[in-house]
Amino acid sequence: MDNSGDEEEIDQLICVCGRLIQVYLEKYVLKTPCMTSSQTSFIWLMEVLQGSESRCYNMFRMDKRVFVMLMNDLENNYKLKGSRNISSAEILGIFLYILGQGIGNRNAQDRFQRSSETVSRYFDVMLDILYEMAKVMIKPLDPEFRSTLQEILSDSRYMSHFKGGKALFMIVEYSYQLNAILNQIFQNLQMGVKNQHVTKKYLIMHILHLEASLSALLGYEKKWSILRDMPSYSYEKQVKIVITRMALRNYIRRYALRDRDFD
Repeated sequence: MDNSGDEEEIDQLICVCGRLIQVYLEKYVLKTPCMTSSQTSFIWLMEVLQGSESRCYNMFRMDKRVFVMLMNDLENNYKLKGSRNISSAEILGIFLYILGQGIGNRNAQDRFQRSSETVSRYFDVMLDILYEMAKVMIKPLDPEFRSTLQEILSDSRYMSHFKGGKALFMIVEYSYQLNAILNQIFQNLQMGVKNQHVTKKYLIMHILHLEASLSALLGYEKKWSILRDMPSYSYEKQVKIVITRMALRNYIRRYALRDRDFD
């Protein structure tokens, strides 16, 4: 009786071990490869950059000339580097594609035939690089503001934003349209202080509302689809994305011969 009980227990252990081995093999050894497309990331990117201007613009929200110029600037001045497995052009392409199309990591994996970790890691790398570039791009070319509208020069409410080369110079000429929005948000914030309801979430809500309003006026939402459905990034990462878009806007306005979203 005892021997039969032991044998039954051994048989159960063998069945459990066999099942575990089967699950492991199916999950880690015999699984169907995912990234098997013959159109690799580099092949697709080169096809776009060597194709029509419209296709490049639709994919990366800038023309081919500006894409190559931006890549060279980032390589020479901001330490953008590729590796044996991925080129700097692909890294930039992944970032611009996510920003311009407003897609998530999974869609980017399929388009570029890269792993989730690779897409996420190089998106963060590009975000940090362009954040550094923003310190140069989001400032006036003319610190003296010799070409500033006379209406702004003669109005202290608007001219104060130009002093010291503040980054807000790029939106000051839209101040008349934004004045009502800013006043309303300021009143809401004051009410929040009086009612002691100004939490971080409350402030973020108003900041994102303002950012969306500015983006609609400046053409960000039209160009960078990520604004319409921001992924669940951390607040700090969302702030970097907003600043990065400002830097890219200025870069395109400065170096593109024409841009349909801003013309």
